[in-house]
Amino acid sequence: MGKEMEEGLLQSLKIDALLLSGAANMRYLSGFTGEGYVYLSKNCRMVVTDSRYTIATKAECEGFEVNEWGRDGYYTKLAERMRQDRVKKLGFEDQIMTVSYYERMKEELAKAIVGGRVRSCKGACQWASCREDGGGAGTDSAGRGDW
Repeated sequence: MGKEMEEGLLQSLKIDALLLSGAANMRYLSGFTGEGYVYLSKNCRMVVTDSRYTIATKAECEGFEVNEWGRDGYYTKLAERMRQDRVKKLGFEDQIMTVSYYERMKEELAKAIVGGRVRSCKGACQWASCREDGGGAGTDSAGRGDW
């Protein structure tokens, strides 16, 4: 996905940054095939993963910053980046994330959002499944056209 399409995605969802955790969406956006998260903002393209996937991630995800999470988890890296990006609205995949992960994310990452909030994308991130062939026209779960 190109920079213009990524910025269009953020604008259409009315968010400052997007956190992906679903395998298909992470692969479609970044090429990442491991375990972790893909973070996208106007200023940053980042994959956060653990040490098992670092070497492969650097090879797979051209143009993406690769960060390893440590003992404190991935929240520290994401929160630091969100503060730098001055994120007010963070979107995530509501159909992928479990309630327990959402609650922890909301608690940990909301601290980094300046006067903002963590927000579900209400199924809008299902676009990747419509474009698994790598292109062509597609619609998201709400019936909107190409991103």
